Amino acid sequence: MKRYNLSQIMKRAHNLYNNARAKYPTFSDALRKSWSMAKFEVRVAEERQAIEAETKAREAKVREENEQAAISSVLLRAQIEADRIRREAEAKAEEKIAEGNVCWGDFEITDSTAEEVRKEKARDVGDR
Repeated sequence: MKRYNLSQIMKRAHNLYNNARAKYPTFSDALRKSWSMAKFEVRVAEERQAIEAETKAREAKVREENEQAAISSVLLRAQIEADRIRREAEAKAEEKIAEGNVCWGDFEITDSTAEEVRKEKARDVGDR
């Protein structure tokens, strides 16, 4: 894999040698400086890519966490609503039973039957 642009390195060395003779009195000094600049540029480019990849990974992680939080929030709200509806239905059923005998399909539900159902429910909850 070609990491360095040799043409650019040579052009920069010539420019350094021609324009900065006081600092680079020989062409080898200018060429050495040009190589060190090229190596520095490659190192900076690699580090920039690593930082960008790290940033993208971090952003993806945050995005995933936000999506999971949103899903959890929706599920929690749905569970709360379902519990509220269940409690209302149970309360209505209790009211109907308290008013008198209620038929449900072929079954007749009375206060004593409702009490047995409550005890069975309590046992089921205790078994969990």
